[in-house]
Amino acid sequence: MLNQLSAKISVKILGLSFVRINIGMMFLIAAYAKLSAGDGWPGRMVGFLNFQAEKSYGFYRDFVTSFVVPNKEVFGYMVAYGELFVGLSLLLGLTTRWGALIGVFMVSNFIMAKGVFFWTPSSNDAMYILALLALLFVNNKDMLGLDNLVIKKWPVLTKVWI
Repeated sequence: MLNQLSAKISVKILGLSFVRINIGMMFLIAAYAKLSAGDGWPGRMVGFLNFQAEKSYGFYRDFVTSFVVPNKEVFGYMVAYGELFVGLSLLLGLTTRWGALIGVFMVSNFIMAKGVFFWTPSSNDAMYILALLALLFVNNKDMLGLDNLVIKKWPVLTKVWI
């Protein structure tokens, strides 16, 4: 039995699972910092956005100043709980594709807020997006995670779950 299990777990499965779990941990660490800041987080987010305002992309700067900053509490908690969802999703391998998709959206917004070019050598943001895209498009059967259990138990969910 052990030989059958080890034969099914390939280097590809372990590698993809390792990447997924590590990115999930990064999102969880980021979410923890925001959620533990409590009511101070939305103000810190606005401070970051104001600090980056001159560097951010023009179209994004307009969106931030006219929509995000006036609604900082809503967006602050959307960011914190979005990171929590992505982190848990990727760590557990549960709704992995949804977590990866939301993660790409969140990191893309972070890049636009910073106003950096996608391939900036001093930034890891491009690597996060590329790894999240890989997790988005890979078959979840190729990773260790709870998605496999859900699919096996309720195959009908395959179309909406992953």
